[in-house]
Order: sequence, then C-alpha cells, then structure tokens
Amino acid sequence: DFHNLPAVSVNVIAVVIILGLVYGLVSLIIHVMTTALELEAGQGRTPTFKHLWEVAKKFWLRQLGLYIMIGLMIIGGLILLIVPGIIMIRRYFLAPYIMINEDLSISDTMRRSASLSKPYTGSIWSVIGVSILISFPSVIPRVGPYITFILALFYSVAPALRYLELKKIS
Repeated sequence: DFHNLPAVSVNVIAVVIILGLVYGLVSLIIHVMTTALELEAGQGRTPTFKHLWEVAKKFWLRQLGLYIMIGLMIIGGLILLIVPGIIMIRRYFLAPYIMINEDLSISDTMRRSASLSKPYTGSIWSVIGVSILISFPSVIPRVGPYITFILALFYSVAPALRYLELKKIS
C-alpha cells in the first residue's frame, strides 16, 4: 500500500536527478581519461593530466553516444536470442580505444571495432575472460575486494594493449 509512504517533495526529486546527471557526467569524463591513460601507457608514454583532460573534452560526448549505441546493440542482441548479444560484446569491446586512438566517428568506430576484432575472436575473449576471473577473489570476506582491486589495477591496461597489438598486425 503506497498510502503509508511519506510524500517526497519535487525539490528532493529534482536534486536527486541533478546529482545523478552530474555523477554520470563526471564518471564518463573519468572513464574517457582512463581509456586515454591506458592507451598512452600501452605505448610506453606517460601523459600529463592536461593531456588526459584535453582528450576527455574532445571525446566525452562522442563516447557517450558510442556507449549508448553499443548498449542498445548488446541489449537488442541479448533480447533476440542471447548469442547475438554475446557476439556484440566481442565485436565492440575495443571501440572506446579505437575512437580515442584513431579519432573516428561513432559509426566508423563501431565498424572498425567489428572488423578488427572479427579475425581475433579468441584474443578478445581471452582478455574478457581474465577480467571476469579477476573478479572472483571479491567473494572472499574482508580481503577479497582489495585483492580484486589490485589485480584489476594491474590488468587494466590489457584491453588497450590488445587493441594496439591487433592494430599492429592488421
């Protein structure tokens, strides 16, 4: 029965929505900066914060569009028969790195990611598989999340390295 719940004011709802949007925007910018950092580290370079910020300013909106499109493709594929959604995960796994490194549009990025990953399906799934395995220690009480965090930190550059490797051999 909803009649016993306290009334929530419009102001509270507005504040929650605004904070959610700000959180989402900040998270997206940090994610773009992290992707650029992984690419730079994968190439043996040490970028400055200023460089990462410039990349974030240039790509944040395009990356948002890319994530929306990829999300729709994966969800649509999962709804269809599950297998197409799984194929979409492999197909667009490298897309954020491609967009930043090659400065492509959303559609060109998606096409490039699909063509680059198709001949190397096993290479893509191996990175995804290790990423999943790294999360397993998190179920260990108290220390598990720390172990997972440290392992994930060390492995975070692996997708960027895989992209750079596949780009080089293609």
